Amino acid sequence: MTCWIFPIKLRKLIREFLYWFSFQDYKKFRNANYHIVSLGNNCLPRVLFTATKIKPRRFYGEKSTVFDLFISSDIKRTTELIENNFSDFFNCLNIDSFPHDWNLTFKNFKSVYNKRIKNFLDIQQSNKMIYYVYANFDKTLKEEDLLNLYKIIKIKRKEKPFKFILLSNREFDIPDIIQ
Repeated sequence: MTCWIFPIKLRKLIREFLYWFSFQDYKKFRNANYHIVSLGNNCLPRVLFTATKIKPRRFYGEKSTVFDLFISSDIKRTTELIENNFSDFFNCLNIDSFPHDWNLTFKNFKSVYNKRIKNFLDIQQSNKMIYYVYANFDKTLKEEDLLNLYKIIKIKRKEKPFKFILLSNREFDIPDIIQ
């Protein structure tokens, strides 16, 4: 029925709202004192935490960030992007790393990802607790690269609270990272 009532740009959001909305969740997310931020390396962190109602859906006001739908097992590049505030994000960009955005023109892609970068940087400055979630099941993932990513996030957060959550099929001996 939404195809008759709402403009094309609103249809998906309205359908999601009608299917998923709950007043109890709305109150929970409105009063939440945390953010959950995906660091990639695919859409698993965003999907997993949204499906389990730990991370709010878009219609509750949750903003997408740059790594939500990004596929890359290059943790060094992720660390570099965070460290330099995404200043060279569009340099040598492989659009195939963003399979959910395959239909965007480069101009639209750039506009969407500039907003997602801004959302990431804004959330990073928040005083709320931030749970950064990184999923990587690549056997070549190195402990030193995880530590470097953690260190850069700690520098960017300054003294503000955060936790780093790693979803992986390997265990690392890093006490500051929740696995």
